[in-house]
Amino acid sequence: SPSSSSSLLEPLSTSFAFASSASRSSTYASLSEPLIAPEDLAPRLSSEQGDEPTVTPKSTLLSGAAQTMRGILLHGTGSEEHLHLEDKIAIPSLGKGDVCVRINAVALSRVDHDVVCSRYRDISPDSSARQVIPGYEVSGVIETIGSEVPPPFAVGSEVCGLLPVSSESGGCADFCVQPYFFFVIKPTVLSHEEAAALLLPGIRAFTALHYQMRAAAGETILITNAASDLGYVATQLAGRMQMHVFATTAVANSEEADYLENLSTDIVRLISPEEDLLEVIATETDGMGVDFILENPSMRRMSSSSSSSSSSSSSSSSSNCTATAEGTHLSHVLGTATVASLLAARGVWVTSRPNVELDEDLSAIFRLKSLALSFVDEQTWVTAPTQLGRYQHILRDLLVRAEKGELCAKISKLFPLHKIREAHRTLLQNTTGRVVCTPL
Repeated sequence: SPSSSSSLLEPLSTSFAFASSASRSSTYASLSEPLIAPEDLAPRLSSEQGDEPTVTPKSTLLSGAAQTMRGILLHGTGSEEHLHLEDKIAIPSLGKGDVCVRINAVALSRVDHDVVCSRYRDISPDSSARQVIPGYEVSGVIETIGSEVPPPFAVGSEVCGLLPVSSESGGCADFCVQPYFFFVIKPTVLSHEEAAALLLPGIRAFTALHYQMRAAAGETILITNAASDLGYVATQLAGRMQMHVFATTAVANSEEADYLENLSTDIVRLISPEEDLLEVIATETDGMGVDFILENPSMRRMSSSSSSSSSSSSSSSSSNCTATAEGTHLSHVLGTATVASLLAARGVWVTSRPNVELDEDLSAIFRLKSLALSFVDEQTWVTAPTQLGRYQHILRDLLVRAEKGELCAKISKLFPLHKIREAHRTLLQNTTGRVVCTPL
């Protein structure tokens, strides 16, 4: 990192110019819909997803004596070794506004690993005291509905949705029981695996581009670790918006490059780890810098200070959350000084890392250039009741794009749910595509 504040302004920020940002706040203002309370979702869903379906008799699955199901229970935290397959888990009771969904696919992400490692301890349920079923990106078929669930939801409807980490009834089981407003109707052209795989990266990418950056056509964006789940979807969305996309790969091999080059989206410049990122961006933007940075750190590797000592025991360390805590969050991360130099004036840095520290000198640079820092976390939409209307809007928009073939998430590994521990270990080694689990 440069040793002084003034050096951080060179070479990219000697001029405080930046590309076409004047249109930023107006072009996509229409995407920020008014807040919609959960009780107001029923008429909206009916009008936007087609005519009301024929009334279907409610299933009797949960009407008799206590029912049980198979699923994965989290007993304690610390590693995926605390995930256990059990055959007789009680199916949660159905509330008036709940739907019981038979799970066909559940996608895994860093969120699942963080829950297992108790990094969501402030909002996730205590697995030592209660029955906790993980799995938060789900797709399936409605088996039973509560008495107050509105159309278009009905028994037999194919739905998908993102569940809050505070939930005890996740998707790693035969069924999950959740309020209806966490779900939307799944397009029939998408498989359950495809729908589940799109949820988290799609919501994160849409949130970053439209809500946090308010990006517009012609503006420039640097997407780091672009072959990752978030990077892959964000690159497609930014390309469809006619933005100028610069993308980095996490590792120096042809696999990630080929993976990205197969996209229909045009990438202005694909930057490998061997290249000087500052120099490339300075050359490509005539020294102005980029309007936006979307940073998605890799969770695959240990940090450089500990990778050499852990290389001989990678198989064991991958299942130890304490040993991999730094690597799962802080690998392939941009230095804050680098970010300050890469961004044009009034630029926006959106990151999925868990925390950022700015010293006094860097804070001064951020202030002088009017830079903005924002954290992207999809859980905000489903844990804050006032945001559920926007969540529904985002999810429907993503699925319409996917239905038209404009957007997709790649699936790299499929696991039967009974191999959940192996799926979690693969999650820590995966650089491209999603890890998805299918029914037991």
